[in-house]
Formats: sequence, C-alpha cells, structure tokens
Amino acid sequence: WHLFRPCYIRAFNKARDVAPDESISGALTATTDDYISKREFRLLVVFLCAYARMLDAFAIIDGGGAGVDANDDRRIELHEWLSGYKNVEQHGFVALESISDPKGVFKAMDSDEGGMILLGEWSQYLED
Repeated sequence: WHLFRPCYIRAFNKARDVAPDESISGALTATTDDYISKREFRLLVVFLCAYARMLDAFAIIDGGGAGVDANDDRRIELHEWLSGYKNVEQHGFVALESISDPKGVFKAMDSDEGGMILLGEWSQYLED
C-alpha cells in the first residue's frame, strides 16, 4: 500500500476533477470531495490502472529492474534515465516511444529543474 499510495491519490483526485459535481443530501460534515461516488468509481478504476502502469515504468528505470524494490529511491536521475529509458519504450505510453533525444526528454520531464524526475513529474509528462 505504501508504495502504491501516490498512484491512488493521483487517481482519486483525477476522478474527482473529471466527474460532475454531486451533492450529498443530508450530510452535515461530509463534502463531495471526501468520497468517490458511484459515477466516479469507474473513473477511479481507470485512473488507478493508468497510474499503476506509470509507476511500473517509473520503477523499471528507477531501480534498474522490473517492479519496486529496496534499490528504488523514488526518483530518476539522469544516469538512470540514460541507461534505462529503452526498457520502457514498449510500455504503452506514446511519450516514451521512439525517443531520439533522451537528455532533452529528461530535461522536459524535470519540470522543477531539480536534476531528478519525481513520480509526479513523470506522471504529468506522460499525461500531457
């Protein structure tokens, strides 16, 4: 759960943002932002699948292998990117296919210019 939590949070927020607003009748303290409605549940599941796939690709580059393990530090540095980006070209994301300038792509993903790509930056790049 701990490793997957960022994906769940992103999926929850994305489902809440995309779905139409609903009111909770009779609720005194709850707001519609606290829960996923039946309508939003389908969106949540779709986004969970998408973000889990993004995390999987991220982990392949971050740790240098499939899955998430102790070698993952939840950030991709330039040397990891250059040695691992080809491993995710066929992962199902258009943004990762046929990369001709890996250093340029790294720079585009590193939106805060911190010298490393965090999961949020990675997800945002793949969404755009």
